[in-house]
Amino acid sequence: MRILPDLSGIERVMHRIKEIERRFGIEDRNSLPTNRVEQKSFSSVLRGKRMKRKGSPAGIEALINEYSNKYGVDPLLALAVAKVESNLNPKVVSPKGAVGVMQLMPSTARELGVENLYAPSENIEGGIKYLRFLSDKYQGDIDMVLAAYNAGIGVVEKYNGVPPYRETRSYIGKVKEMYRRLMKGE
Repeated sequence: MRILPDLSGIERVMHRIKEIERRFGIEDRNSLPTNRVEQKSFSSVLRGKRMKRKGSPAGIEALINEYSNKYGVDPLLALAVAKVESNLNPKVVSPKGAVGVMQLMPSTARELGVENLYAPSENIEGGIKYLRFLSDKYQGDIDMVLAAYNAGIGVVEKYNGVPPYRETRSYIGKVKEMYRRLMKGE
């Protein structure tokens, strides 16, 4: 009498593979995601760069992808903001008190429902949710969105546009340059 192997372990592995494919938006195994950040992250995994814990750069990119898709924000813009803000470092704190990957101020984070500013998932979701809010508020005007993200809505309203602050104008230029580089795949 021949005994069949226990397939429960294989079934668990196949189920996990399907979960990962769903997360990356892969419908069949021969297609790659259409989103450029997903392609970059997924291809880096295929090249042997394992996606590590959520605080790793690859894990950060995956979270940015996930929440960008959830909130309808351009993932390359969100990634550009995160790179300029923190260089994808979830532990960084600015001299002004902004925290984490998306450099959220504690008061803004509270308004967005972020409880743990140092948790990459919460910080990134809050930052991307804020980018969505600003994009809606300023009808997608990227300069206004970035100015408000950097200097605050009150300052943008006070100046009825991008404030004359060197820091804010420099920030807008850096994010746009990073965005262009990401678009080119650099």
